Amino acid sequence: MSRKALEHIPNSVRLWKAAVELEDPEDARILLSRAVECCPTSVDLWLALARLETYENARKVLNKARENIPTGI
Repeated sequence: MSRKALEHIPNSVRLWKAAVELEDPEDARILLSRAVECCPTSVDLWLALARLETYENARKVLNKARENIPTGI
């Protein structure tokens, strides 16, 4: 998958998920950090990011997700 596709359609959750699957955990974490900026209401992307973080950082990620997703998770 080309990262160029993400530049053209940055709000596509499906593209972000596909791109993340191709990365190692550290690069996936970086990519997911960008993904939640572009798709802040995607529960799946927030949860994927939280899973790659330490316990303390995962708590911060989930709190930030709650702020961005009106219905909560």
